[in-house]
Amino acid sequence: MRKFVPALMTSFVFFLSVPSQSWPQSDSVTKTLYLGYDFHPQCLTYNPQSNKVYCANYRSDRSVNKVTIIDGDSDSIIAEITVGQFPHDLCHNSTNNRIYSANYEFDDITVIDGITNAGITTVSVGSYPAALTYSPDFNKIYCANYGDSSVTVIDGATNTVIEEVSVGNGPWALLYNSANNKVYCANQNSDNISVIDAATDSVTAVVTCGDRPVALVCDTAINKVYCANFSSHNVTIINGTTNSVVATLSAGGYPYALAHNPLDDKIYCASAGSDQVVVIDSQTDQVIKAISVGNSPKALVYNQHNNRVYCANYNGNSISVIDGTTDELVGTLVVDLWPIDLAHNSTNNKVYCANYGDTSISVISCYPGSDIPIYENQELNRKFSLGQNYPNPFNPTTTIEFVLARSGQVKIEIFNILGEKVRILVDRHFKTGRYLKHWDGKNDSGKEVSSGVYLCRFQTKDFSETKKMILLR
Repeated sequence: MRKFVPALMTSFVFFLSVPSQSWPQSDSVTKTLYLGYDFHPQCLTYNPQSNKVYCANYRSDRSVNKVTIIDGDSDSIIAEITVGQFPHDLCHNSTNNRIYSANYEFDDITVIDGITNAGITTVSVGSYPAALTYSPDFNKIYCANYGDSSVTVIDGATNTVIEEVSVGNGPWALLYNSANNKVYCANQNSDNISVIDAATDSVTAVVTCGDRPVALVCDTAINKVYCANFSSHNVTIINGTTNSVVATLSAGGYPYALAHNPLDDKIYCASAGSDQVVVIDSQTDQVIKAISVGNSPKALVYNQHNNRVYCANYNGNSISVIDGTTDELVGTLVVDLWPIDLAHNSTNNKVYCANYGDTSISVISCYPGSDIPIYENQELNRKFSLGQNYPNPFNPTTTIEFVLARSGQVKIEIFNILGEKVRILVDRHFKTGRYLKHWDGKNDSGKEVSSGVYLCRFQTKDFSETKKMILLR
């Protein structure tokens, strides 16, 4: 067995976790906003630059179509912008602080100023624009046009069309992968994914997936893309370097939505029909658990503040709350009729739920957990560091914080007091930022370790630091 002998093993220091302020111990619905008679919310997005939530909604007869803007502090409606018919998707341009609304039945996109809350312009695109994504590296907006099998590329600075890219039949979902600067377009009717180079706006690969792909998510740290296939009841996993399929996993029911938990390296897949959320280990590409939730789960959102996943159950009129460490159901919240989409307000740690049937938005105040979010791609005036774990002593789970002054490979290992390696907790590339990682008190074989003193070693190319931890069972 490989051993690690640290310096300074002679004195023990006990650290106790002391919260900085009093917090509620559970999530709760604290407010309901009504959009007006017969206005059906379709989707949500959050703008962290202005701390605003945007909701695309419309009347049943399509006579009025709008984007409702909500202040993230007061949770009050501050503006309503008229848009084209049947707004179907929203996205945020972080470079120019603008919101884009894809109007499915008007074949155009409405551009909204994120500061003034005013409509700026309208951009004509292809037939039935269904999905949007944004490339911050190139300041481009991509719009999937379901009706004519194309993706419209829009310059984020000028709001002008710069390219029309032909893709597969029935493009329905888009994803920008910052790990390789590629845009992935899931083509629902041709059962494949078109891979678009964001630098050249040309299709560089076509990846065969399952039947009727409807959702995409990526783990940028390991450059993998996950695709939920509604009719073949599975998830396709794609290597972002080679753009080849590395695994196909059964997800049960009808996979409809995906979310990524970067803290624990997991992908969550909401499967309608089986009323469950399937948990995938993104390191091993194995299904590790299936969690029973409410009737017909339709949307997922991950909250980095408390490491929880929120699942909107469309026919169950509820939100299932899942702990991201244990993958246990920790709460169920009753909301209005037919919850269809979710958004997380990272500034105030709230989740917003669009309720299609009751023309309302439920505001959920979230249990803050550690109250330390993950910060990626921030210019931090910090050195590399490994924080003391908390709580300490602990049983059975503790949280480890580390900071990267620059991007690079990170390895975090757990050793016992004899210097014997117990667990490789992290071994992958991270971007500059501040991160949290949990240790569940188990070794690499998944067995619980005994009470005692353990050593956490944090290593990068140019830095190494070790902290002592006490497990008391």
